[in-house]
Amino acid sequence: MNEHSPFRSVIKGAGFVFAGNFILGVIGFFYHIPVVRILGPEKYGLWQLVYTIVTTLGPFSLLGLGFGVMFYYSRAKATGEDAVEVLSAALRISLISTAVTVILAQGINYYFIEKFYPYEGARTLLFIFIFAIPFLVAEKMGESVFRAAGNARMPYQAKIFQDGGKLAVIPLVLWLTNGNLIAMASLTLLSFIAAAVYAGMLINKYIAPVKEIVSRSGKKYTGQLLGYSWPLLVIDYVQILGKKIDIFFIGYFLSSGAVGIYTPAVILSNLLWIVPQAITYLLFPVLNRLNSEGKTEEFISVSKRVFKYMIYLNMPMLCFVAIFSKNILQFLYGEQFRAGTPALIILAAAMALQIFYQISYYILAINKKTKLVMAINIAGSILNVAGNYFMIPVYGITGAAATTLLSSMFMGILAMIYAFKLQRKFIFPWRAIGIVLLTATVISAAWFFRAGTFLFNLRIFIAYFVLIIIYGAIFEKEEVKKGSAMIKSKLRQG
Repeated sequence: MNEHSPFRSVIKGAGFVFAGNFILGVIGFFYHIPVVRILGPEKYGLWQLVYTIVTTLGPFSLLGLGFGVMFYYSRAKATGEDAVEVLSAALRISLISTAVTVILAQGINYYFIEKFYPYEGARTLLFIFIFAIPFLVAEKMGESVFRAAGNARMPYQAKIFQDGGKLAVIPLVLWLTNGNLIAMASLTLLSFIAAAVYAGMLINKYIAPVKEIVSRSGKKYTGQLLGYSWPLLVIDYVQILGKKIDIFFIGYFLSSGAVGIYTPAVILSNLLWIVPQAITYLLFPVLNRLNSEGKTEEFISVSKRVFKYMIYLNMPMLCFVAIFSKNILQFLYGEQFRAGTPALIILAAAMALQIFYQISYYILAINKKTKLVMAINIAGSILNVAGNYFMIPVYGITGAAATTLLSSMFMGILAMIYAFKLQRKFIFPWRAIGIVLLTATVISAAWFFRAGTFLFNLRIFIAYFVLIIIYGAIFEKEEVKKGSAMIKSKLRQG
């Protein structure tokens, strides 16, 4: 394997991302447990409504520029163009968009919020936390810049800096103030400000001087960025709504307590994206360069290998969460959160299945089919909204989780169909199909036997894990050899 091969670049980046996500996961573990236990379902549900509203409005002011910056910056670097102009254009656009978003959000908060969520303190909490939007956008933009530059380490330094600060202060303050949500909102706002400033310092040090970025006009790329990114704004927003619309509907139809029970299931299911996110973190810029250079065979080869790694690493994680869902919720959050067990199983499946769609979306974006991706996401969002509207009043939080799964599968299948039409080839590591079928069987068993004892669940998982190892040893001998060679090479270098 070539030392500078695209696949090695992806795996190297994956190492940083996995390590960063592991650290963030540990911090989050020790942060959320005391916060949830101190606040309880009602207060925690109210906070999650406020947090969800702001983190839904925030990306709107990003205008889809995150992906646009990755596309044009990586291409400018590959072709020798002035990449700093890309950053200048993105900065100027985002400054205007965030200011407009904050003003509109405060207006909505003042006039409308209590009509939909008549919970005491909601308006005050939103007033404070809406001011986090510009700093949330700055952090996201910084992450896109580092991804485009092929640097997977720096974004996680900023995230760890932010979450570490929250862990050090917020649980203690909540304990001392008996769960004061105003203090929590203020401190969370400060954490976003600190993370944005730190990300700016890292960009100044490792990418380009901030003074140079500010001094450029950015006119060359302003139109191109907006033209490429505005469909991605719709896509980003639709995807965010797709992930959070259930929270809005649960808060509207049920109660803040139901939001408080549902949200831990969402948080735990999101952990299943840690490995795929790590593996695909630098994949888009790599595939974009290969496509620009006309290296079709290498493009397909890298895509298949990444796909295979995601299957072998993520399917066992899905089974673990599904099999032990009841035990995990009870152990981490308490007996009253066991009601979220069915929702956790369904949400875990929805999150894990996204590995089958990710490369298809990249293929569409690389071929500038952003409007097509936008249309797919709008169709999925409509399905999601309609499903939540009808399912939540009847089936509660389980209905919300089921709607998330169905809408996600619908969008993914459409993306795969159109990617196949573009590539004239369906990219999938067919030797891994046995792992997929075995996992589906185990997940079905976990659903029907979710009332089983811990010992019974442990036996199922151990049997499944042994079968995974045997299957990999039989069908992936060549991949095992390549992996062993890479590890030995690294050890010799060390």
